[in-house]
Amino acid sequence: MGVIKTMKEVESALPQKKEINYVRALDKNGNPILINKEDLAQVVGELINKYTPLKSWAELDNLKWDNAPKGNVYTISWLPDYDSEQHPANVGCVEVVRMGGGVTAQILYADNFKMYIRTFLGKEDARWTAWTQV
Repeated sequence: MGVIKTMKEVESALPQKKEINYVRALDKNGNPILINKEDLAQVVGELINKYTPLKSWAELDNLKWDNAPKGNVYTISWLPDYDSEQHPANVGCVEVVRMGGGVTAQILYADNFKMYIRTFLGKEDARWTAWTQV
């Protein structure tokens, strides 16, 4: 009888290639599948942070834990509804973070090399906190 090898030993003996047509994977139920490289690239691309330009601060106000896609980073650049009394900067990137329990945090990385944060507690009468410099 031959020697029984572990999956790690078998996989480490496989050749490494850059040119591929298909990759073996498991679906969400744990069943083995083949996925072509284009479909795999699309799946991986959906997991990577995307930079989405915003058209207004009001649009940013509506991005909360229940409707902000995971992994997105939003860009702001001279938005028309900018109010210097309410907003710390008008150029930068904003990351929307889901914190559980309906709590959302928005982190603004401003073009003035400063970082600001505000939070929203998901209750019907809730409001965003004021932006606070971190």
